[in-house]
Amino acid sequence: MNTRREPTAVDSFMVVVFIVFLAVNLYLVFSGYAWHVLTPSHFHLCIEVVTPIVVLLSGNVFTFAVVYYGQLRTVRSIMVLCIASNMALLALLYSVTHPVFEDWLPVLADRNRNMNVVVVLGLSLMPLPLAASLSAEKVATPRVKTAYLLYGGVLIPLTALACVLSPSPLFIVIGPSGGLAGLTAIGWVVVVVIVSTAVASVLSYSINYLRTRDWLSLCFALATGMWTSAALVLVVLWNPFQVAEVLWFCDLACGMGLVAITMMVHAILEPFSAMEREIQSRTVDLEKSNRESEFYLLSWAHKVGNLIQGVMLHLELAAEARRTGSNPSDSELAAAELSAEAALINRHVAWLAQVKSAARLPLEATDPRGAIANACSTVSSMLSVDQYACDVTGDDVSVLADSNLSLLVATVLYLCLKNSEDPSKPLGVRIERRGDRVRVSFLTGTPEIVRRFTETLEAQSHQGLSTVNLDVYMSSLLLERYGAHVDKSGLDSGELTFVFIAADGHK
Repeated sequence: MNTRREPTAVDSFMVVVFIVFLAVNLYLVFSGYAWHVLTPSHFHLCIEVVTPIVVLLSGNVFTFAVVYYGQLRTVRSIMVLCIASNMALLALLYSVTHPVFEDWLPVLADRNRNMNVVVVLGLSLMPLPLAASLSAEKVATPRVKTAYLLYGGVLIPLTALACVLSPSPLFIVIGPSGGLAGLTAIGWVVVVVIVSTAVASVLSYSINYLRTRDWLSLCFALATGMWTSAALVLVVLWNPFQVAEVLWFCDLACGMGLVAITMMVHAILEPFSAMEREIQSRTVDLEKSNRESEFYLLSWAHKVGNLIQGVMLHLELAAEARRTGSNPSDSELAAAELSAEAALINRHVAWLAQVKSAARLPLEATDPRGAIANACSTVSSMLSVDQYACDVTGDDVSVLADSNLSLLVATVLYLCLKNSEDPSKPLGVRIERRGDRVRVSFLTGTPEIVRRFTETLEAQSHQGLSTVNLDVYMSSLLLERYGAHVDKSGLDSGELTFVFIAADGHK
């Protein structure tokens, strides 16, 4: 998921849990309480409490991971499946091989055998997240699936079972004295490999989280941090009955708990939230589309009605003149005005249809000077005047738009010129480049007209069916399509400014 999202309460909760457990670790270690030796009965009780918690959390993570894998067949989802299944198995094997069960299971309960299981657990927890962090949310190919399943689903479980069922420990990682001083050569290699891969995993997931704010990246950064803390505590302790032994196992459970919470949110709650947001977004789009459809159909109904009304009006005028023998010039003048108004509405309906038909076409670099020239020709025919021209000054730049940009300009020119005392006077237009934006300002000199146009443009709905409303409705569609807006700073002086995206500034 490459889309960056905003941090949420889930992110904060996970960070708080991590800080609390880390603070408890530091307090127990530096206060010396972690190095106290428990009696076998007390330690037995602790193991019986923590082990079911780890197994339960691992089972929850596995369940959510199955759902997650069903939604997104990514490398990370396979990694979570392998870690969850291995964690449940290895937690049970660690418990039954711990020296506290020596009286119950003398064949299995042995510290060397127990440490073999711990090594396999470390090799399961650290390399898998590191490899998955490098692949992020990439879809798992058959080769990647096979590699992960062979390592996490076959090699790790079989090695763990071999460590438990072998007549003697497969390898010795720590001597009788325990602690750092008791580490063998194999032990040092294992510690270096596990700690280095853990640090690399934390860094990789942290960087990915800062870039994308992905929940799972934060989760595994914190969980791997807890497991690293557990590994460091385990390396230092020298007696299997010390409080530190329980502490590192609790760190293991804490990391798995963070994964369980995140998987529940990511696989169960987040899809529902995302679906709810999508439904709300689609509802808004459908309502908007419904309003546009009703408005559009109503406009076409007016167009047909105007045509019929014009035909009936001319027939009535001819019949009235024949019946009374009067001069129909006055009536013809009124009819001509109505016909011109109807023709104007029909023109705007045709423009609206043209804009709607181009709604899904890609935007392109468009010269605003060319659009202004085309708009001047259109307005000249609408007002039945000689070729009109605007006084265009400023930068020679292109904006991100399409061929319908001239319709937006024509709307502004028509609204200004039809209310102007001298329609033949050129309208000043200034084009100015500012960064990745282009400002196109119309110096109309009519503050009231441009203010009313802007207020109508900002209205949420256009229910009336007049020429102005059709103009403004079409203008709002074009501005939304171009990603443009109106700058209202110059309205008091009659300056109407549209701010467009520069064509070469679009990414």
